[in-house]
Amino acid sequence: MKYITTFIGSLLLFIATSNHLETSKIECTNTIKYAIFDGNEGDLYFFTDTDEKAVTIKDKDTLLFKNFDHQANYYVGKKFKFTVKTNELINNVCESNSITEIGLSSN
Repeated sequence: MKYITTFIGSLLLFIATSNHLETSKIECTNTIKYAIFDGNEGDLYFFTDTDEKAVTIKDKDTLLFKNFDHQANYYVGKKFKFTVKTNELINNVCESNSITEIGLSSN
């Protein structure tokens, strides 16, 4: 009888844990944002968005400007278009933003 009770208790605990994990799925949304490049210092890149708010991007692997022809500071004052991926857990435990694409804006 003790083994059956332990087995049923373990099964219920497993089901409760599985249900909790399902509610923690990640929802991803992509948005497009525009910002003017203000310069960089080390691995920090500074922008001003269209709402005049400061945006700082940390790029420790120096990937942000790797597909451009010039060094980053050559583009100071230029407007950029970003595709930003927002990762947010359904239960709002964690939120992070990732830049998936960057390019010079034509407008």
